[in-house]
Amino acid sequence: MTDEERPETRGDVLIVEDTMVNLRVVSEILAANGYRVHPVASGGKALQVAKTTALDLILLDINLPGRDGFEVCRQLKQLPGVADVPVIFMSGRGEILDKVRAFEAGGVDYLTKPCHAEELLARVATHVSNRVLQRKLGAAQAELEQALASAKAAEEVASRLLARVLPAAIAARLKETDSPFANHFEEATVLFADLVGFTSYAAAATPDQLIDYLNQIFSNFDVLTRWHGLEKIKTIGDAYMVVGGLPQPRDDHTQAVADLALAMLNVSRVRSHLRLRIGIHRGPVVAGVIGRSRPSYDLWGDTVNIASRVESSGRPDAITVSRDVRDALGDAYIFDSGRVVEVRGRGPLTVFELRGRRGAGDRGPLLPGPGDIE
Repeated sequence: MTDEERPETRGDVLIVEDTMVNLRVVSEILAANGYRVHPVASGGKALQVAKTTALDLILLDINLPGRDGFEVCRQLKQLPGVADVPVIFMSGRGEILDKVRAFEAGGVDYLTKPCHAEELLARVATHVSNRVLQRKLGAAQAELEQALASAKAAEEVASRLLARVLPAAIAARLKETDSPFANHFEEATVLFADLVGFTSYAAAATPDQLIDYLNQIFSNFDVLTRWHGLEKIKTIGDAYMVVGGLPQPRDDHTQAVADLALAMLNVSRVRSHLRLRIGIHRGPVVAGVIGRSRPSYDLWGDTVNIASRVESSGRPDAITVSRDVRDALGDAYIFDSGRVVEVRGRGPLTVFELRGRRGAGDRGPLLPGPGDIE
């Protein structure tokens, strides 16, 4: 029986007394004052009642037949749900030794018989009130622990979500402050990739076909981006944006982005019916978090704009890079002879097609396996 199911009462009291007159008198006094009483005349009966009843107090005589009150108390305290129930010992003797043994056995109080009804009621009321407060405190603590566990679980979910959409260092910083912030990076390499012909395909495909296709291709790109230690910034429709060299600076960011581009191109050739067009540029950028309800990590600056223009000036199934990228990669990579394109807002710009890399090196997988896609 739960506390909510119990009828209104001041508390449940187990009375263990082998003298029938005393048992009846104590029971009548407590019952008349609103307590539900459970009178028994032996330790064995007391143990049976305690196993099936939610008790608020136990009045326990020391001189019981068979096993004395001290032994009964020790056995009661070993029962589930009874260890915290207060026990008041009752005895016709008032020796100090008996009182010491009573407290050692687990008692909280001691009454010398015969006791006045007022004293009995006062002590019972005090210990029952403490028991009720103890129960309420235990329930409140359980609710608090549950709330803390729920909050911790929610925080873990939020952390996992942040880790999926933001770089680890940025997610950690965002936990400390929800204010927008940005940093300037003197060198970074920016990649834009675009699926050529996607608009026509999207017009003819069903929504499920469209989502399945993009999810398959971009999931492959995500695996490769993580392997190369780069940061995916965002997808915009069929466009995919990656940066190297931030938020944690690294000297080989341009080489890592070039190797990623070669792997992405291989994925599109093997797993996509649309051709991929990639553009890469390097230079200074500003990177930071904007938004409060849906924060996003983004890049700004002329380098980003030029990388986008380089991508749009390229041809399908090719990687187009700026001269800055060509010079940074050097002879370890293979390029065409270059050409000049007109970039809006910048005028003529020399670009090159990245054809491959001389020697395999440690450039990572060119095609993720089935087990790599989460």
